[in-house]
Amino acid sequence: MSRHRRPPFSSLLLACALASALLQAAAVQARDDADGGRESQARERGDAGRGGEHAVRDSARQEQNRSESRGERHGDALRPETRTAQDAVKAQADAQKDARKLAEDSAREQAKAAEDADKEQGKDEHNERKEAVPRSEGALHALERLHIERDAQGLERVQGEVLVVGGAELAGRVRDAGYRVLAEQRLAEREELMLRVALASSRTLEQTLTELRTLLPAAWIAPNHIYRPSASTRAAAPATERGDAKAMPIPARGAGNTIGLLDTGADPRSPLLTAALQHMQSFTRNTYTARAHGTLVAELAASRGASLAVADVFAADEDDFLVAPADAMAAALSWLLAQHVAVINISIEGPDNAIMALMIRRAIAAGVVVVAAAGNRGPAAAPAYPAAYPDVIAVTAIDRDGQVYRRANHGSYISFAAPGVNIVSAGHSYDGKPVSGTSFAAPQIAALAAEQLLVPSSDSLPAATRVMAQLRRQARDLGVAGFDPVYGWGVPEAATAGAGSYR
Repeated sequence: MSRHRRPPFSSLLLACALASALLQAAAVQARDDADGGRESQARERGDAGRGGEHAVRDSARQEQNRSESRGERHGDALRPETRTAQDAVKAQADAQKDARKLAEDSAREQAKAAEDADKEQGKDEHNERKEAVPRSEGALHALERLHIERDAQGLERVQGEVLVVGGAELAGRVRDAGYRVLAEQRLAEREELMLRVALASSRTLEQTLTELRTLLPAAWIAPNHIYRPSASTRAAAPATERGDAKAMPIPARGAGNTIGLLDTGADPRSPLLTAALQHMQSFTRNTYTARAHGTLVAELAASRGASLAVADVFAADEDDFLVAPADAMAAALSWLLAQHVAVINISIEGPDNAIMALMIRRAIAAGVVVVAAAGNRGPAAAPAYPAAYPDVIAVTAIDRDGQVYRRANHGSYISFAAPGVNIVSAGHSYDGKPVSGTSFAAPQIAALAAEQLLVPSSDSLPAATRVMAQLRRQARDLGVAGFDPVYGWGVPEAATAGAGSYR
């Protein structure tokens, strides 16, 4: 009998390993095939989804395009109307802008023309003919050409000097303190001196005022402030002002008291002044000079028969414009009181000044009625002096229609109104051309005041109070009812009498 051999054990192990590897490879291949199928299906599903999204977006875009197309067609239908409305609004805005520009340009041109005219007229007045008349001995003379400066508030004053008023021993005490006295004058109505005192080289004007007030507590001390005429110096009023260029005839009536004028000189050759001018005096280093401003003021003041005493208080500044220093005005007031005038008219304006205030108080206390121009600095300007001092009759200017002069000051100190716009002299002043300003309103009230003082009265009221009450009773109200800061108590009816073109 035969016998079979078994294979070695290592061969069996190798065969098993090979079979296992084959099985694993087959499993991997099966998984790969399955994964590939799933990915393919997913791609197919994704492509299908994206295709749907694209379709939706394409549909929406087409609808939007159709809507926009409809909107554009609708907008095209409305655009002409919209454009027309917009164009109209723009055209209106452009027209308003052009109108504003034209108005601004016109206002600038008018202001420039007025300024140029003021300068030219001021130069013309300065170059007018001069007539010399005797001056009072010892008169306090201002410089022929005053050097003017402004303080911190913009107030004008003579450079490098102050004024001091006090007793007879005043000059010695001032000199002993190391100050130089430029000039001294004895005031006509009192035993007092008025000094012009130069500043020490190491002191300012403010320091000098403080030192002198400490040294002389009983004296009146102030800067030598500058005052100017309360009138337009133009030859003719601009077309923008109310009123017209017709002459306002100046009435001539009766005989009356003496009115004192602080002004430029008045021309004695004027037919209205030949008999009226009784006293004429210069209070500056210049000789007495007849000028248009003072001549017209004098003609208006004399319109009711009053006699006149004229104090020429004007010098010139470095630009040849008329200026009145406080020392000349104070000296002139003292002189007028010595002439026993009943009324003083001051058609000049400037700042508050202690020595001017003193002299005005003394005049009123002596029974003199003081009338002053309200000022031409404009409605918003500070009060003008001496018009704003207590018991002074401050006069504003109105035109022939009763409208206030556009440059007139406003304020609670205004007392009355009188014609003062486009005034034409019945004499020779300003060559018969119309002029405007509160300067020319004030003397008309001064003439009325002098006339009122001729009426006998049994009351013991001060003259200024009595005249004020009489003028109030005669006044026609203007502006708001009752007293107001534009017209005061209104215009006394007598102030318009004879001024035919004013009504």
